[in-house]
Amino acid sequence: MIKFFRHTRFKLMNQNKTTKYLKYAVGEIILVVIGILIALQINNWNTEKDNRKKEQLYLNTLKVDLKNQIQEIETQITAEKRFCSDSKTILKAFNENETFIFDASLLEAANGLQDRRTFKTVNPTYTELINTGDMKLIGNAAFKNSLVVFYQDIERTKEVIKLNNSYFVDSETAPKLRTLIPSYWEKPESYANYMTDDMAYEGGISKHKMTALISTTQEKLKDKGTLMEFINMATTRYDYGWFHIQLLLSKKRETQKLLDELNNLTE
Repeated sequence: MIKFFRHTRFKLMNQNKTTKYLKYAVGEIILVVIGILIALQINNWNTEKDNRKKEQLYLNTLKVDLKNQIQEIETQITAEKRFCSDSKTILKAFNENETFIFDASLLEAANGLQDRRTFKTVNPTYTELINTGDMKLIGNAAFKNSLVVFYQDIERTKEVIKLNNSYFVDSETAPKLRTLIPSYWEKPESYANYMTDDMAYEGGISKHKMTALISTTQEKLKDKGTLMEFINMATTRYDYGWFHIQLLLSKKRETQKLLDELNNLTE
């Protein structure tokens, strides 16, 4: 078509038919512009089609991330419940007995007081959306806003648990417990020296050594100040664990709500 217009234009120009020449020249320009517009529209259609495919892929991987986040929350809740249970074991023994008797079960519970678990956020897809600028591909504005708010909030939750663990468990409880029961956390070079059929004990500590640890700790806890510090550690550990559980239960509900919203988008 372009060759036809060009041939005709040259013919008219040679014949000095200026008016007709201009009409054909304008027609040729219009044809070129229309062709460009059509090509651009087709390209836009293809780009939009590719973007929708990419968006769908992101939405599907977000589903996987949110399901994994729920599992991580449940795992963290289980761990926090165990920490609370260890604390309750100690507090129950203190509250139900006139004389606080430190035994093997309390030694195990005391070990639990200095235990902790790092809560993890499951956000690879969200991180990719932010880093690549592909967040703009998420077409539903309300869901996009919910997604951003959710991941900002779950990140704050992770930091709260991390800071609580770092301050109370790592900096406060663990060092004090190692002072109260120092040899419980000592790791012999070889547990084989302690592990015999008649002396085996969980963690590679012999029954003889365990008895000595219990007796030594019991003597230390006869001091009221030391005992109350120990009970306060158990109480505070329970409070932190309970707070973490409530926080995590809230995050679990929010995660499930966002997942339901996502499922509605992709039905």
